[in-house]
Amino acid sequence: MLRRLSRKFIYERRTPLRKPASVKARFRVRYGARTSRYVEAQTRDLSASGLALDSPVIQVDGLHLYDSADMVTPTRLDVVLGMPSGTLTVVGEAVRYDKLDDGTYVIGVKIVEISPSDRKRYEDYVATLKRK
Repeated sequence: MLRRLSRKFIYERRTPLRKPASVKARFRVRYGARTSRYVEAQTRDLSASGLALDSPVIQVDGLHLYDSADMVTPTRLDVVLGMPSGTLTVVGEAVRYDKLDDGTYVIGVKIVEISPSDRKRYEDYVATLKRK
């Protein structure tokens, strides 16, 4: 429990500010030449630099979304978001995950790649959201 509280405290103090947003999403795990199938998820919150996903799994087709096989090569997530203005894709890295009491996971994703047009639509949408 102490671990959860300390992680929550650290997660809550990060900037930029996260804003609650429930957007349909799907993601797949990419490690080197290996790519998993897509998994349906839902966003929990969004910020200019990342997002949190509610997911039923953290391992897809033998690929763990947080731990790379060689501990050097980063594992990437291709995340497709169903935004009000249409779908957009971001490439991210899982920076944390927590297992919830119901067996699902919250995955913190740092955005590492996004096209300029998708970045604009993403940031415009985040600007419309209210803080917690």
